[in-house]
Amino acid sequence: MMKYSMYKTFACKYKTNVHEIKRRYCRNDLFTLAYETKGGTKTTTFYKDGFKRKERATKFDNVSELPQFSKYAKTNTLKQRVERHTCELCGKNCRNLVIHQVKKLKDLKGNAEWVLLMRKRRRKTLVVCPECHELIHS
Repeated sequence: MMKYSMYKTFACKYKTNVHEIKRRYCRNDLFTLAYETKGGTKTTTFYKDGFKRKERATKFDNVSELPQFSKYAKTNTLKQRVERHTCELCGKNCRNLVIHQVKKLKDLKGNAEWVLLMRKRRRKTLVVCPECHELIHS
């Protein structure tokens, strides 16, 4: 099945049919391609004996003992930044934090402290206390 699928892929690429691909590239019932090198013309075989089923896995013998990884366990998500209850600009401990967000980082102009912090972190969001948020918008 994989061999025939490969033939169909090549036929689609070269806008022809499977029979023409087999006629053009098969030598002794093997899919063979010739290419030029400095030493002359060489050939390579893409499909020879198929993919045999191995009796025993070599790399993953103890699959059930592999650690379970969480798909969304990122180190510094916005949720974690808010749950720290710390203003990222002044460092004050605060329960009612506000998230300041800009559309594009390239739009940040100037040398204000919050602009430099956002550019340094390469983040479009900044978790700040209401006082710092007022300073940003003033």
